[in-house]
Amino acid sequence: MLEGMYLVHAELRRADNAPLPPGAARLILDSCRPGEGVEHVTVHADAAGGGPLMGLFVLAGTVEEAERVAADACQRALETHRDFEGFTLLRCAVRLVPDFYDQQFERGDAGRDMPGPN
Repeated sequence: MLEGMYLVHAELRRADNAPLPPGAARLILDSCRPGEGVEHVTVHADAAGGGPLMGLFVLAGTVEEAERVAADACQRALETHRDFEGFTLLRCAVRLVPDFYDQQFERGDAGRDMPGPN
């Protein structure tokens, strides 16, 4: 099956709104299993919406698979690393970009993301 790269956003929170622990990206990456497809993890300490956000770049066959892999890796990190004590995984999903698609439909591109024949 052909794989694509997906950016999965994971929102981790603690009841007291504490920041993510130092080295959070490395802790998540270290919780990944060989062959799962997690290539890179980033931390956005103050993402839009008010709190820290993790970005997991996942090679997967489907968006659903990428989201599952990212959620599993985050949950393993929360359960095994003391630095994540008190944190919970609120959501783990690929963000859609509706404005991009709305603009395509407004231009009459019929959903194409590449130029049509001349």
